[in-house]
Amino acid sequence: MAAWEFDGWLLPAAEIARCGYAPSGTLPDEAFETIDWWSTAQPPADYARRFGEILPPAASWSPNVERWGPEDGTRIDVVRADGRVGEIYFRLDARAPDPDFVHGLTAFAAEAGTVVRTEDGTLLEPDPEALLAALARSPAAAFAADPRAFLARLERRMEERGGEPRSPRDG
Repeated sequence: MAAWEFDGWLLPAAEIARCGYAPSGTLPDEAFETIDWWSTAQPPADYARRFGEILPPAASWSPNVERWGPEDGTRIDVVRADGRVGEIYFRLDARAPDPDFVHGLTAFAAEAGTVVRTEDGTLLEPDPEALLAALARSPAAAFAADPRAFLARLERRMEERGGEPRSPRDG
């Protein structure tokens, strides 16, 4: 993952609520990684067409992964298993934020009854302004705005900790 990449996932709002999380709260990594979020819900059947209206279809490294958009930029991945959607992942390129993509993605998310989970565990209602604000506050945006300052801050934190940062996102 490059420092300018901001990752997120669409998760069924009903499953978020069933598991006791608020749709505008926080979803810890442990719960995110252990719960099969799409086990009882599926996105609209026309999701591939709809994602194709947002980004161009792209080649995938696996027959179980559908992809729209470039590998190194803003994109959507849908992971399928056993004939069902198991994950809807997106990446925003903080070097060139695309408000049209954000509006299209959040419109789909709202219609599909999903919430957005950002890479830091924040849950967002599918609102373009909320997602753009989360991107603007992210380490990815800080890196894209001023890579030298971001890396200098990361180096200072490494020195303060006496070693390696936990991840490039710590900057």
